[in-house]
Amino acid sequence: MSENQVKVDIEYGSIKATFTGDVNSIYETVSRFLAKNLPELDLAKKIQLKYDVKDLIDNFSDYIRITEEGPRVISGESLSLKHRIAMQLVAAKLSYLLSSGQSSGLSIQEISSYLGASSKSVSSRLSELVKEGHVERISNEKGNLYMITTTGIMWLIDSIKQKASR
Repeated sequence: MSENQVKVDIEYGSIKATFTGDVNSIYETVSRFLAKNLPELDLAKKIQLKYDVKDLIDNFSDYIRITEEGPRVISGESLSLKHRIAMQLVAAKLSYLLSSGQSSGLSIQEISSYLGASSKSVSSRLSELVKEGHVERISNEKGNLYMITTTGIMWLIDSIKQKASR
């Protein structure tokens, strides 16, 4: 097996299978295998809302970059501050998932600094986002951190698509 290949062994009851290949082909092959052999899993996927690293990159790569200085919104001047804050929180989440960020949450001060907006404006928009369920506020010993929620990601994707279709 070469360095760039993945091997997956699956054993479920009397069903046994081994798959070897690159990451993308293995992901697709294993997903098809599981959907065929575990139909309830396929049904559960239809109602599950979950965004993995690939989903986030596919949906937001035109707007965000992970830099040495941290996650940044690089495009989105046409978006409202509320949308840019949500985008910054997606960038922080993606940075964390890629193991280059320390936390998937950001403080008001960090968001203000990254977006070049006043703390007061950021705080007001964050309050709205929290009330709408798009952002979660987490209190810790250093103060409050804000994290994008799954429904917040869905809202942001829908908002971007609507704006693009105009």
